Amino acid sequence: MDHPAFSLRAPAMEDVEAVTDLINACALADTGVIEYTVAELRAEWQAPDMQLDRDTRITVTPEGPIVGFVEFACLDAANPEIDIYLYVHPDYREGEIGVPLLRFAEARAQQAQSAQASGKPVVLYAQVGGANTLGRLLLEREGYRFARRFWQMQKVLDAPPPPPQWPEGITARAFVRHQDEDIVYEVRKEAYADMWRALSVPRDVYFYYMIEGDPHFDPALWFLAQEGEDVVGICLCSGIHNGDPQMGWVKSLAVRRQWRGRGVGTALLAHAFGEFYRRGKRIAGLHVDSASPTGATRLYERAGMQPAHHLDDYAKVLPPPG
Repeated sequence: MDHPAFSLRAPAMEDVEAVTDLINACALADTGVIEYTVAELRAEWQAPDMQLDRDTRITVTPEGPIVGFVEFACLDAANPEIDIYLYVHPDYREGEIGVPLLRFAEARAQQAQSAQASGKPVVLYAQVGGANTLGRLLLEREGYRFARRFWQMQKVLDAPPPPPQWPEGITARAFVRHQDEDIVYEVRKEAYADMWRALSVPRDVYFYYMIEGDPHFDPALWFLAQEGEDVVGICLCSGIHNGDPQMGWVKSLAVRRQWRGRGVGTALLAHAFGEFYRRGKRIAGLHVDSASPTGATRLYERAGMQPAHHLDDYAKVLPPPG
């Protein structure tokens, strides 16, 4: 049913704990794991590309609790593809609370498109958790259509994993802060150009989310594969994910085109598994496009990883303004 007495407003920083609770209630219902810690969401709200009053809205009940949240994200200003992160509390999904949140994000997208004046249609992408049937129905009623499935894959580390088998001439080392940012960004940009929805994230925004804005950043868990002086692959990891200190997380695994097919990615992943185990992590996880054009899912399956749950992207095309 509708809840006309509910109100929409921009959140303030003092709402960060309540919004974290909302997001995690949604994540637990949809995937069985939490999504954010308060520190992680606070850091995201302080990102250089984020303006809370411009890019986000919350739905508040007459009694005060926050039951809905939406965030608009456009990481690549030159690419009219926009992500919408929509959360409606599981107890309120049978109503229409998500509709004004979605429409706020769509209006914000039209505003961004007009400012860009590219003449290209904007494509909105909204992600929905695997068990969120009502969320899918809401998106479909609002004109969104299924576009892509993403898996969270995991490997149980209940015994020391086999050591990496490095291709001849390839060695690994840890990331050095204030030295390796340029090469990491270059490798990431080249490798991700072959992926679905390749977005050119500005350097300062990328490293904010990966380093300054990550409360769990540890340079010793960022691994670089080298051939001579050339960095040919990266495996950027975190020692905690979903608030779970038992889980080591692979945030980004990328190999430059010229070095693909030689086992560099497999060796980097095995190297990460070994370090996770040494640190007492008993699960390794990552997100991956289930239809990855680079064959990433096959690589992860060969490494012993299996899908644990999934998230689906739904897309909607907005016509050019005017």
